[in-house]
Amino acid sequence: MKPGHEKSCPGFFCACANIATFALGRREAQRGADAVSLVRIDGEVSTAILEPIRSITAITEAKLVHLG
Repeated sequence: MKPGHEKSCPGFFCACANIATFALGRREAQRGADAVSLVRIDGEVSTAILEPIRSITAITEAKLVHLG
């Protein structure tokens, strides 16, 4: 197994990207608020990865953000 890859990582995402960090929280600090996750990827990520992510019915919004 490559460093940074979860052994049980399912689906297309792990096949396309090496996850550097993952954070999970809520939009508001109250029970039942929408969940929010941030995934930091090692290296460049194509905007093409967003389409399969957006097709997952449980995901309401997906954005690619470049920092730095």
